[in-house]
Amino acid sequence: MKMRARHPRGFTLIEALAAIAVLVIVIPVLLQGFNIATDIAGLTRQTSSATLLAQSKLDELVATDGWQGGMAGGSEKIGPDDFTWDYSVDPWSGETNVNLLTVHVEWFHRGTNRSIAISTVVYIPLDNSQTTGTSGLSGGMP
Repeated sequence: MKMRARHPRGFTLIEALAAIAVLVIVIPVLLQGFNIATDIAGLTRQTSSATLLAQSKLDELVATDGWQGGMAGGSEKIGPDDFTWDYSVDPWSGETNVNLLTVHVEWFHRGTNRSIAISTVVYIPLDNSQTTGTSGLSGGMP
């Protein structure tokens, strides 16, 4: 009569301790990875909101000519985040009637001040008779 070899069932104490040791090392690393991913997702969402706000304010300043002294900066709340914005007008390439309009948006992310800026070139016609078209762009081409 043949005897069957006895196969061990379950885990030995050493195997169980090794599995627990691996989990003790892996779980904190995974949690830190999730924390970093959540932080990056939040910053990306805030940067996207700030960019949309800057573009909206830039469009509004150009459309209403508010950049010529009629508008001031301000603050906006988008979702849970607070943003402040302002703008600056600087001469562009030494031209007297061409300016660089820049909108700056700032916010805080985890105690750190973040900011973005977007710009466009705006033209002030020297003579209103040069303005052509419906887009608000000036002509003057021969």
